[in-house]
Amino acid sequence: MKDYKLIFADSEVMKEDWLFYFIDYNTKKEICICNDSEKLKKFYKMCNENNVILVFYNGRMYDQWVFKAILKDLNPYRVSQGLIEHGKKGYQLIPKHHEIPLIFFDCMTSFNGLKTLESFLGLDIRETNVDFNLDRKMTKEELQDTIDYCRKDVLATIEVFEKSKDEFESMMGLIEMFDLPLINITKTKAQISATILEAQRPDFKRDDEWDIVLPDNLIIENYTDVVDWFLSDEIQKPKAKYEREVAGVKHIFALGGIHGSTVKQRYEGIIACWDVASLYPSTIIEYDLMSRNVKNANKYREIRDLRIDLKKKSDPKQAPLKIVLNSTYGILNDKYSPMYDPRQARRVCIYNQLFLLDLVEKIESVCGDKAELLQNNTDGTYWKFEDMKTLELAKKEVEKWEKRTRYTMELDMAQLLIQRDVNTYLLVTSKGKIKCKGALKQPKPLDNDLPIIPKALKEYLVNGTPLEDYINNENRLIEFAKTYKVTGNYKCAYHNGIELPHKTYRVFASTNVNDTEFFKWKKDKETPDKFANTPQHTFYENGDIRDKTIDNYPLDKEWYINQAIKEYKKITGKDYK
Repeated sequence: MKDYKLIFADSEVMKEDWLFYFIDYNTKKEICICNDSEKLKKFYKMCNENNVILVFYNGRMYDQWVFKAILKDLNPYRVSQGLIEHGKKGYQLIPKHHEIPLIFFDCMTSFNGLKTLESFLGLDIRETNVDFNLDRKMTKEELQDTIDYCRKDVLATIEVFEKSKDEFESMMGLIEMFDLPLINITKTKAQISATILEAQRPDFKRDDEWDIVLPDNLIIENYTDVVDWFLSDEIQKPKAKYEREVAGVKHIFALGGIHGSTVKQRYEGIIACWDVASLYPSTIIEYDLMSRNVKNANKYREIRDLRIDLKKKSDPKQAPLKIVLNSTYGILNDKYSPMYDPRQARRVCIYNQLFLLDLVEKIESVCGDKAELLQNNTDGTYWKFEDMKTLELAKKEVEKWEKRTRYTMELDMAQLLIQRDVNTYLLVTSKGKIKCKGALKQPKPLDNDLPIIPKALKEYLVNGTPLEDYINNENRLIEFAKTYKVTGNYKCAYHNGIELPHKTYRVFASTNVNDTEFFKWKKDKETPDKFANTPQHTFYENGDIRDKTIDNYPLDKEWYINQAIKEYKKITGKDYK
């Protein structure tokens, strides 16, 4: 691993003041630089001389540009306003920004803002009382309040980073493995993949996006209308899709993938779940669909083979290679990437769907009504079989299909599948592993929004624990939190007849009948709108709740029980109990 050090950072910018707050990850040393461009320039020089990686949250879109503006003696407030209020890109606001290389890592891994993630983590999300639109210099007290607020966000960035550290370590693994300059840590996964594959944009425009030629080893005999649709001009229309029944199940074919499932069903018995191993990389490799902007397409295969070899040896170096393998398909269709090659992207997507349809057709033909198709979803097909003999027939068809198509299938036998549709289901494998998706997806620290509902549903569906028992036995306040965010089109939140000035709130159902619903007030409206699915009575708590219980709070557990019951009915189509 290259020698480097991490310093976490955040910035605040107002009309007459700016500041950066820094915390060294190892030494814990803290530095605040406020309105002193010379000091920031010295800090920048120190960073370059010591291989410092600055870690921001949303630094790619915001903080790096404020930093560069100050280093180039530009007005950081104007740059900040250009980014936030006018929606401009940093490179549009800062001429010759490449003259100031800044080594940083952006630990923003979702579309959620930092305050939302802080809310999910149970941290203190109370905001500074200083108006960011202040039209004058801050007072000493206001400045200290803003510094404290900025420091709190840096500490939160550290916690977010630690919860998603694998992302950073994988990127650093690629830099080490391919001997890249440290500045590459600033790139996105897609950008670093294009760099590793040495893609170069051609000096001409290709016009063969819809030149679709199907592979010779694709064999579809019963569902030829699907093939015809993919080869027709209809596929080129915006939001094009083709609906038809396949093996008794309604399917949708589109450029996003194949999707089909039974609806609101519960299955037990002989359930086989086949998934294509590394579907997109396999299609790119086996059918020569690497971007034509890559000079040596075989390098992608070499990376895939190296990862397979490292995985067999349980070598952790295999993990970073997954970034290159999995991000490549997406950038085939990214017009801003040097990998951009839409014809290859279209072919990959179409081949994937038709080959899976090919397999479904073969299983259906040999198993007949002794096999029931439960779900097709992009790279997997799930079936229920009447007996083991029928399952073995299906396995033989899968083996023949693998040999013909050069794909590899991974099989999990399941004992239980409960699904609302292709996007929401709960699967319990024969080994007891539980897979949840959609409304049943189990919350993680950085996606911890109203976690009590999916947790209660899982316990009921898998173990039979009554919803009311699970919810009534839970006393941690964070389990009942729902995060609401006031977006740019709204002037404020509104609760109990009071306009609330901040943007993010952690809201709970209340037993106090004097508590109102939770509202957001649009800038051009005379009355507020309530947030979607807000309880009739609510309270909010924006302080640190990581160790708090529901004691001393008017929490309405009955509301959460009713919500869980409603969700259960949506998923199963049945009344609770």
